[in-house]
Amino acid sequence: MSVSPWPRIPVAMRQDRLSRCLQLSHMLQSCIGHHAGQLASELSVSRRTIFRDLRLLRDAGIPLNYDLRRKVYRVDPPVRPVPKSLFNEELLALLTAAHVSVLLCIPEIRGLVDRAVGKLLGQASAACQAEAANLLSCVEWQPSQTPWPQGREDICRTILMALRHQRPLRIVYHAGLKTRGPIQTKVIPHRLVVSESTWQLVGRSSWHRRTYKFDIGSIQHAEQIDEIPTI
Repeated sequence: MSVSPWPRIPVAMRQDRLSRCLQLSHMLQSCIGHHAGQLASELSVSRRTIFRDLRLLRDAGIPLNYDLRRKVYRVDPPVRPVPKSLFNEELLALLTAAHVSVLLCIPEIRGLVDRAVGKLLGQASAACQAEAANLLSCVEWQPSQTPWPQGREDICRTILMALRHQRPLRIVYHAGLKTRGPIQTKVIPHRLVVSESTWQLVGRSSWHRRTYKFDIGSIQHAEQIDEIPTI
């Protein structure tokens, strides 16, 4: 029986679940304590999903506590979550994903990724370092497979920072033949979507009065703003 040379990687940590688990971990570190029903309502999932996510956080090394009297979950300070060491196959999968990321086109992000990779490899065994170096040298990224919006690195970086800090944006963009000139609008960004053919900013727009998809290629200017737009 043949054995696959690539290690079997669990698929439980999909992007949506990863985002939810990060929110869940942040909520539990507030010291207030949350009932499972409250967590499910806050994150718009079922109680069964919350229990699966809590089990996943425990498996990842997050020191969850359950108050039997109040029936709430929390992470008590000053204890800080200490994740378990990465298995070699987990580290290799993470490094490969970073190696082929289209976001490496942004110099600042590439620098951060390179430093993070260096720190991870510094904690790995010599055998794992050699295996990672060999694997990454055999994996080539073809930019044409995920088109990068030419000349839009600064705009993508601004959008990513706004998403990270949950800040609104002011953007100027061309809406095509429907308008005579560029449109300025305030946007509460929800997500940055990368598809096979385009990059899009999805957010609540003051101009459209609804959630709207902006093609990154049509955005001429983007900046974070302090005020919360009423939209």
